[in-house]
Amino acid sequence: MSWRWWLAAATSAPDVDQVRGLWRAARAAGEPQWYLDLIARIGRQTAAGPSRADS
Repeated sequence: MSWRWWLAAATSAPDVDQVRGLWRAARAAGEPQWYLDLIARIGRQTAAGPSRADS
């Protein structure tokens, strides 16, 4: 899969559990560590909820 697919899926994931699953799948697919870190950052933002800028 294209690296853009993983980012799009992580960004649109409705909850942190889905982002975790995507991270695991990307890791199994052999994505580089910097890319896994980027997906993890999206997961942390998802877990934190909406930003203050959105309110």
